[in-house]
Amino acid sequence: MSIQNAYEPRIPYTRVLFLLMLIIVPVSIYGFFTISQADSRMQESIGGNFRTIAESNAFEISSFIHDRVTQSAMMAATPEVRRIAEQANTRYRGMATAAFEAMVQETERRWNLPEGAALVKEIISNPVSENLRNVIRLDPRYLRITITDERGAVIAATHKTLDFYQADEEFWQAIHSDGRGKINITDVLYDDVTRANYIGIGVPILEPGSERFIGSLDALVDVSELSRIVKRATMGPTARISLVKDDGVIISAPNTTLSMNLKSQDFDAVSDLLQTQEGRSKGYTVTAYPGGSKHVVAVADTGLKKDYRNLGWFVLVAQDTQHAFAPIRTANTLISFIALAGLAFLTLLVVIFDMNRKRQYVDMASATGVKAPDEQD
Repeated sequence: MSIQNAYEPRIPYTRVLFLLMLIIVPVSIYGFFTISQADSRMQESIGGNFRTIAESNAFEISSFIHDRVTQSAMMAATPEVRRIAEQANTRYRGMATAAFEAMVQETERRWNLPEGAALVKEIISNPVSENLRNVIRLDPRYLRITITDERGAVIAATHKTLDFYQADEEFWQAIHSDGRGKINITDVLYDDVTRANYIGIGVPILEPGSERFIGSLDALVDVSELSRIVKRATMGPTARISLVKDDGVIISAPNTTLSMNLKSQDFDAVSDLLQTQEGRSKGYTVTAYPGGSKHVVAVADTGLKKDYRNLGWFVLVAQDTQHAFAPIRTANTLISFIALAGLAFLTLLVVIFDMNRKRQYVDMASATGVKAPDEQD
């Protein structure tokens, strides 16, 4: 034996390999487990964040509507508005139904003719009408305001109305509510002239003390501000926040307006969630869209339909998962790479160890002159 061979270090390959297996395999398995758990936690975290954003917007939209209703109700409760309604109603005392209908028909006939100009001017220039125009000047969100008496005849307005008699309109009948008086809000509508979305807020004028219906106040309110609320949050180029009706029609969304009459694909994704209390509490889902792309979509109910049957509005927050989950995907990719590299390194060591064992076996057989089993006669 040479001196070099006598002092050549002996590496216990089996022990080293076994030790590496004890380290690399569990670490790699734990890495893959961490990735699977991270995906689940990531969905919960981002879905929860989206739901919070949707709820915040829904609360702000609900507050906007309730504030406008409160303001309109306060106008209807002012002494001058009640007074003009009570004064107008005195003309009906002792009037037969046939006489009232004849008076309405004659006034309606003259309303849009030159002979009706004096009556129109009298109505829209009275002190109450002047005060209503001041409201519009101070708060441009109010587009038009009309006041009628208990029979539905116009007695004050910021403008010349299309008709003198309003009681044959569905919105007025909803405010009248068979004499009980009830706040009514119309569905959101689009005005081609102003290119604005608006709603009609109707409130009853009630007699102090008896709370008897004595007239109505109807205000057209610009709700374009809702679009600004929806667009206020910025979440990246692929994120989108939208306000939709309960039939899926989009009121406001990026590059979309009510006038387009488009339905929301995001609303379709969460429609099943809204059918159960558990789904509403969760408030988000991760789903595949046609074409294969996945999206996380959160939803929040504005709660307005509980008080106003025409306002079944929902706020949606959505983004494709490629961008929504991007922050954690980088970390997951790194963990996956390390785990796979570790397993690849361990596999390479096993192969080298196995090849080294075979070489040693052949060398020993050559040195002793013993043939391998397949070389024997």
